[in-house]
Amino acid sequence: MPSPDAQHGRGKFYVVCPNLLFSHILGINSHVAKFLAGSGAGVTAVLLTYPLDTIRARLAFQVTGEHVYTGIVHTAVTIFKEEGGLRALYRGLVPTLCGMVPYAGLSFYCFERLKFTCMKYAPHLTCDPCARNTGGLVLLLPAKLLCGGFAGAVAQSVSYPLDVTRRRMQLAMMNLETRKYGMGMVQTITMIYRDHGVFRGLYRGMSINYMRAIPMAAVSFSTYELMKQLLNLDTGMKGSGIIPLDRSAVLKKLPRDNMEDSQNNSNSTSNDEVNVDSPESSSTSSEDIDEELGSQESSDMFDLANLME
Repeated sequence: MPSPDAQHGRGKFYVVCPNLLFSHILGINSHVAKFLAGSGAGVTAVLLTYPLDTIRARLAFQVTGEHVYTGIVHTAVTIFKEEGGLRALYRGLVPTLCGMVPYAGLSFYCFERLKFTCMKYAPHLTCDPCARNTGGLVLLLPAKLLCGGFAGAVAQSVSYPLDVTRRRMQLAMMNLETRKYGMGMVQTITMIYRDHGVFRGLYRGMSINYMRAIPMAAVSFSTYELMKQLLNLDTGMKGSGIIPLDRSAVLKKLPRDNMEDSQNNSNSTSNDEVNVDSPESSSTSSEDIDEELGSQESSDMFDLANLME
């Protein structure tokens, strides 16, 4: 609790509030919050759909003429009965989760950072004015595609070795020679590295994977942003704005009603400036100045408290 002197303004004593600390670390514009949100979404999706991914891998990698499985239900029942129940359907889950955390987290984080960079440093090339968005800008579709594709490429580059490990573990029980890859994540990674190395083993098929992952991420993030726009949700970012844009170019893109409102506001502002010379207005303005100074002092104290936290 603050001392009586602090309560009456005679001292500077602040209480560290955990809620303010967590809101600063995990706030809307926090990098950590963006990474954790993306990772949490990816992990949730994996946990709910992983058996279907295992079944898809088994059906896709069957050798012609040696079809063991005839359909989705038959594949699921066969794996469940012959390979150890539900655990067999979730074989390879650990490397998938370990790879999904950096993949989903980095993809969301990189997309938001690239989006912020476009809005702040190149708004005249990548954005259009949008009054309802934070910062007054909305990202153009080509910029959405570029940001999403680059974010997917970065995230896939980091998590791809774990994706290779997952696939080896999912397909391990299809052949006697590959059963050694179904023992565990660490053992599988070690054997792949020992047998084939890094680029020919852990990063095998990376080039063709880029051809799949980059368009997929670009379309996914672009669709995500477009759906938010259709639902009239805020797709802007704090810290960006239309200041770097050419004012004449912005006014050309704004509706005529908004231009008339801005002109009316400027006229009312000029009239208020003319009336300042009267005694009544001068007394009122002095009171407003005192109130403004008081509010500024309190805001400075609050900012200092945040720095101390």
